[in-house]
Amino acid sequence: MTKETPRKIMPTHLHVIGPEETLKAAVSLMRDKNISCLPVVRGDVAVGILTERDLVRFILKFGLVFDGYLVRDVMTSRVITVSENEDLYDVYSRMCGNRIRHLVLTDACGKVVGIKTFTDLMISLGREYLAEIKTVGEVMTREIFTAQKETSVREALNLMLGHNISCVPVVENERPVGIITERDLGRLASGGPEVLDQRMKEVMRGPVHGIKESVYAFDAVSLMNDLGVRHLTVTDDSGRFVGLVTQTDMVVALIKRHASLEFLIRKRTRQLTRKSEELEFSNQQLRHLDEIKSAFLSSVSHELRTPLTSLLGFAKITGKTFARHFHPLAQGNEKLMAQGEKILGNLNILVHEGERMTRLINDFLDLTKIEAGRIEWHDKLVQASEFVLHAANSLQAQFEAKEGVELKIRVEENLPAVYVDMDRMLQVMINLLSNAAKFTDRGSVTVEAVNVDNEFVEVRVVDTGPGIPADEVNKIFDKFHQLEKRGQGQKISGTGLGLAICKEIVEHYKGRIWAESVVGRGSSFRFRIPTAGQAVKEMSLKIKTVSSGAGDPQVPIVLAVDDSSAIREYLAQLFSDEGFRIVTVPDGRKALEVAEEVLPQCIVMDLMMPGMDGGETIRHLRDNPVTKDIPVIVLSAYPGRKIQGQDASIPKPVDETLLIQTVRGLIRGGRIQGRKCILVPNYKSGGNMLMISAGKLSFVKPEELKGDLSDRFSGTVFLPGRALGDPGTMRAVSTIDDVLIMIMSDDTDHEQGDQDD
Repeated sequence: MTKETPRKIMPTHLHVIGPEETLKAAVSLMRDKNISCLPVVRGDVAVGILTERDLVRFILKFGLVFDGYLVRDVMTSRVITVSENEDLYDVYSRMCGNRIRHLVLTDACGKVVGIKTFTDLMISLGREYLAEIKTVGEVMTREIFTAQKETSVREALNLMLGHNISCVPVVENERPVGIITERDLGRLASGGPEVLDQRMKEVMRGPVHGIKESVYAFDAVSLMNDLGVRHLTVTDDSGRFVGLVTQTDMVVALIKRHASLEFLIRKRTRQLTRKSEELEFSNQQLRHLDEIKSAFLSSVSHELRTPLTSLLGFAKITGKTFARHFHPLAQGNEKLMAQGEKILGNLNILVHEGERMTRLINDFLDLTKIEAGRIEWHDKLVQASEFVLHAANSLQAQFEAKEGVELKIRVEENLPAVYVDMDRMLQVMINLLSNAAKFTDRGSVTVEAVNVDNEFVEVRVVDTGPGIPADEVNKIFDKFHQLEKRGQGQKISGTGLGLAICKEIVEHYKGRIWAESVVGRGSSFRFRIPTAGQAVKEMSLKIKTVSSGAGDPQVPIVLAVDDSSAIREYLAQLFSDEGFRIVTVPDGRKALEVAEEVLPQCIVMDLMMPGMDGGETIRHLRDNPVTKDIPVIVLSAYPGRKIQGQDASIPKPVDETLLIQTVRGLIRGGRIQGRKCILVPNYKSGGNMLMISAGKLSFVKPEELKGDLSDRFSGTVFLPGRALGDPGTMRAVSTIDDVLIMIMSDDTDHEQGDQDD
């Protein structure tokens, strides 16, 4: 059911009455306003409710004389109220549970603000849910208490009160001819006491509005709203009375429908949750098996490297030694010469196969490292044409040795730069070109590189080989998938890892790689990677989404590096709240990439991190000309430990004020290492030296300076000009490598300058 609240759909105008008002006034108000109830309030608080059912009960007991009675004498004192913000489904479940058709709505202070009836519910639900109930026949009440034309009004009212029903249809010859409802009581009251003894044919309303069972429920409710009634008689095709459909029937049906749907939803949710848990367990098992497989392959590959290195080395040495010293001895002896050539050939095969195995092992290691995130990416600005031409030139000899296959190179001039690892992109190109060479026996292999809207560089390797079947094209980038040479039924030698590695590398750079092929005509392997400008743009957008500065270039960027996601989130909120733009990364390697791309004004770094720790990361930052001047603050669990290259160290748990002050100080003053002294006028030092730490200002006397500096001070010291003549002071400040010294002219110099002017 809709999540609307009663407040949104309750009547605009609320009619209430006080308990001391006359009953006659209340009945007149209900009749004039055509309403079925009145909340009874004292002040703004509900103390009861007066309904048509209360009037039926009163009339049967005291007749139709209302003079001398007050509202409090007739009203229902047990009034059920609900919050105006309560969910509609809960509201109407409560109405059905208490067998009432009205609920008083109150605000948080208990003030009456509205009333909800079944009529309101019909209006609100008609838009959305009535279409779910197909016909009137599905919800109508078939067991109905009826009256004859000669039945007295008193008997009809007793029937209504005794069976808790709101109307009595009048039937003659099995056909509905009239109806009397609780709403008619106001009209009957004007007829005097004798009305109770009148016959139904004298007071009933008719003709009645009837509908067929086959009418849609939505149309029935629309008819009720148009006629302003709460009941409709139902007849069969011959006009015979078969039942009654009321607003109550509609509401009950909708609530049952909702309950049924909720049950089905809960059941389905439990099933989906169970399936999801089973799937997650299976995925965990698969990930675990994949990790075991990767670890096994990595271990085996490493273990194979050592003996393989020895085999290759000794095979090459043996070949050289044999060719230099033993092969010449066989000159003149054809049998020995032939045997010698055979030995050299065997040694060359051994070297060739050993080198092939080395390449296979390297492929295994590369893939496992990429998947585990342990590979080192040495990204830098590279002209896209560089790795394309380099790879093509390195394989030129292989194509020249293959008769009938030509290597064509078509590279656009002035291709944009890309930000990539040159060696990895060469690996992609060589893999693609080597595959094309293996599968192409005649025709050409064409290498193309084009600029796509200055956002991407697209590289294509197009061959005239046998092509790839349609059912294989989508599998060729899967691990260990190998193709057969068409028409020969044999697999090409290799591991089936080359294209999988290409895919991992290209996707690492937010690129895309794919293949297009037509059997008998050839294949085209293509990949796109973002240009350097596009990569920086994406990074800046990423910064903008997590920064409080809305991308304002004037707002400093802080790079936070910590392997703990909780601490990264803490630092992100801390610096955002302080007005910084903040970028967070989980490890040192990522910090090096991001620092070079976004050039933050300050870096806050954890010291103990898996993989590349804080110390090693700082060394790499200082070795890079692009990042060497970015201030670095180390967050350390070891307060006394000093890391070479750091600008400040703050112990854990972090003092937020100290951290923010230090960051602001370093951003204002730049790196501590290599700072210069400057000369500025000083008018207010008063003979003391002025020491400014990040965000802190204090005056100290010359004799106190050394103690303050030795107390892990990091910041700027302003010294009066006369300090230059004090060897003790200058010696104290010169031994500290993380302060900025600023020499100010003395007050006497300033005063003399004024006189000179």
